[in-house]
Amino acid sequence: MHTQSDTLKILGCSRATLHRYVQAGKIAPVKKGGRNYYDEHEVAALVPIIAEKKKIANKPVKDREPIPISEDAAKAVDDLSANSKLDKVGLQYLSEATRWLDKSGLLEDCDRHMLLDYAIHAMLWQRYVTLAMDEGGVTVNASGSMQAHPYHRIAIDHHRQMLACSDRLGLNPKARSKLEKKQEVQIDELDALIS
Repeated sequence: MHTQSDTLKILGCSRATLHRYVQAGKIAPVKKGGRNYYDEHEVAALVPIIAEKKKIANKPVKDREPIPISEDAAKAVDDLSANSKLDKVGLQYLSEATRWLDKSGLLEDCDRHMLLDYAIHAMLWQRYVTLAMDEGGVTVNASGSMQAHPYHRIAIDHHRQMLACSDRLGLNPKARSKLEKKQEVQIDELDALIS
């Protein structure tokens, strides 16, 4: 029999991950004197399963081909990213948002700081979601009950900020529908003036 701490070392996983396997019936704890022990054979059977899951989680992600954008938009992206701490994910969000605004004819010089804010929050949202999932997505407190990992709360805050920025920039469907209605009204007013 292995202690819980030995089992975690052998499996190379978090308590939350071990708890998920207990819930799934893959391994059963045996209580002795208030401590959990795990059968050596069950632990040995889990080692290759967890190793395979780690391999799948660590597969490299294919790089996307860069999307061409206009020179003005490219300059705006370069100017913004030169003074920021954006990583590859943040730069991807920044370039895609800038490209869409440029293509729609909505890119204005005054939007540059809002674009950077959007990219930073999008980057941090993805970073903290990934960190939370790496930790198993949940934590187990001292009483043994499960709760969302603290990284999830941080990710949710950044996601709200990212959505607020995307609303202001017109990057989400709701904001675009308002924009389309405004454009239709302007066209109708022009038709009325012409006729």
